[in-house]
Amino acid sequence: MRIGRSTEFAAAAAAALLLAATAHGASAQTVEVTNETAGQHCSDFTMVNHEAVGASCTVRIVSEGTSVLWFHDGMTEYPFSACGYELEAAFNEDGDGYVYDQSLTPEGGICGREPCEEPEAGTTPHRNLAWPATLTEVGGSPRLTVELCVALHSSEPTDEGTMGTPCLIDVPLTDDGDHDWEVTTAEIDQIGNGGTPCENLEGQVELDLHWLVAPDQDHPDSIEVGAPPPPPSVEVSDEDTGEHCSDFTMVDHLPVGATCTLRIVGERPFSFWLHSGMAEIQFTQCNSVFEAAFNEDGQGYIYNQILSPEGGACFREPCDEAESGGAPHRNLPWPATLAETGGDLVLLMTLCFYAHSSAPASEGTAGSPCILELLVADEGDHDWEIGTPAMDQAGNGGAPCLNLGGAIEFDGHWLVEPNEAHPNSVEVAHL
Repeated sequence: MRIGRSTEFAAAAAAALLLAATAHGASAQTVEVTNETAGQHCSDFTMVNHEAVGASCTVRIVSEGTSVLWFHDGMTEYPFSACGYELEAAFNEDGDGYVYDQSLTPEGGICGREPCEEPEAGTTPHRNLAWPATLTEVGGSPRLTVELCVALHSSEPTDEGTMGTPCLIDVPLTDDGDHDWEVTTAEIDQIGNGGTPCENLEGQVELDLHWLVAPDQDHPDSIEVGAPPPPPSVEVSDEDTGEHCSDFTMVDHLPVGATCTLRIVGERPFSFWLHSGMAEIQFTQCNSVFEAAFNEDGQGYIYNQILSPEGGACFREPCDEAESGGAPHRNLPWPATLAETGGDLVLLMTLCFYAHSSAPASEGTAGSPCILELLVADEGDHDWEIGTPAMDQAGNGGAPCLNLGGAIEFDGHWLVEPNEAHPNSVEVAHL
């Protein structure tokens, strides 16, 4: 895991995070973290000079009001620091990460604290030390465990790098809708109700906080935190060589290192249908050609999606990257997984489309995802077919978009058709 935990201090911090995550009576479970817009797993990354290099999931966190540190003397609570926080954080798909580029306000005054800094000799100002952080799930609810480190504020440059005091907290993470995450504690009072203790300070110091994930230009996306996928139920191999399909990395939306890639062609135009409660209303119809890559566990992506006709009866195009650059932007890959359900082989996939426009400025428009579970059948010699029974006006056939409450249904049927670029099919064994 390339997230930069290489020092003894960081190793000890990671162990402390694990202890904190299990200190509430229920076992902490791992999570799966994805980018909310692209739907892709958060990448591994490396901390270089206390910055998250290679991270695909970064968020901006700001405090609502001030976050207050309280000292508990056994009889009452005394506030000794009240600071506004602005933070950046990065996480990988397992929920491991760091908080970095911390800013506390106001400097001095009622805050009186600043983030711990690197002690190495060099020009000032020294860089802030990154705080180890972990996303977990306890009792079905996500939590954030983070080891803050703050030092007494000083205007003297020679005091930079002064050893600070870590405060290990474990707090609930609440989604107020559309991944508008809040990290919050009950407001603390003079008799000690509310707040969250610094787990490593034996309850003597408590923190009262209310933080929000607040996207900006540099951190436009939020994250989705969910349960990890179940263990693989299939084993995928190259039909010709018999070798297990390799792991691979998506680079510029293409599968680098994949040994099992497929060309998938629509046997008939696929369509979306709106369910009005009385009848089905078709609102798009597109021919399609896709490419796909899978690893040996059946996890993969669909990419290089081509729809036709542009405009016309199709009216849709695949979601594409929002980054600045010359048009056309590259299509975003769609997460896809081969799995066994009730003895059947299925393809779980997340399509993403937006309304077609001939204006280049519309590229990068946020699209609408549709999560599908489609049957996969081998017609012999690994001639795979993927899709649904044809839809009719009475609503028979098709498959619902699982994330849209049955309001939208999908009708489509695809074939795996090898070509020069993708000469082989795959063999799928049930475990």
